Amino acid sequence: MPELRLVVLAVQDRLAYGPTFESAMAALLGTAPSTLTAQGSPVAPAARPTSSSTAAAAASAPADVDALIAEAARDFTDYQQLTAAGKLAEAGEKLERLKRTLEELQIHRH
Repeated sequence: MPELRLVVLAVQDRLAYGPTFESAMAALLGTAPSTLTAQGSPVAPAARPTSSSTAAAAASAPADVDALIAEAARDFTDYQQLTAAGKLAEAGEKLERLKRTLEELQIHRH
């Protein structure tokens, strides 16, 4: 039976998607284009104005952003697994950690 899998993320007026949470998060933050499949043709995210200081900060911190995206993806996966296992207290802790990581990503984005 065919199955469609696509992760779609949105923040305010920005929308990004990808085959995994990590790829969708990278697209949302502008470090990678949104894609339908790993081999699909990329679709560029909507352009947004940036100041030269914002562009310089973004260029100097791609490794930090990539590390935070990977951390958010791990936290999200752990949250799903803990929820499925009925470990709701631990899942809640992972969700709080994910929120903190997303807040850090938001800071790096600006």
